[in-house]
Amino acid sequence: MTTESRDRELGMHRRITRRDFLDGAAMAIGGAALAMHFAPTEAHAGELPTYPPALTGLRGDQERVFEYAHKLRDGKTWQTLGT
Repeated sequence: MTTESRDRELGMHRRITRRDFLDGAAMAIGGAALAMHFAPTEAHAGELPTYPPALTGLRGDQERVFEYAHKLRDGKTWQTLGT
């Protein structure tokens, strides 16, 4: 499939309606307003963690929690995870 036919399949040839444009603009303006409202202040900037998984809590509560996901990926069952 060429890029042009894929673009056409996705609807890239169609015009953008006024409603779609205004919805997109409203989302962008709303996101910018929220970002300014929740932006960290200079007083707290040094206290915030900079490692992305720490920002979202993806690393778990304990230091080696991510090893269980790797063991599951490698085909270990729940019964053999502790080994």
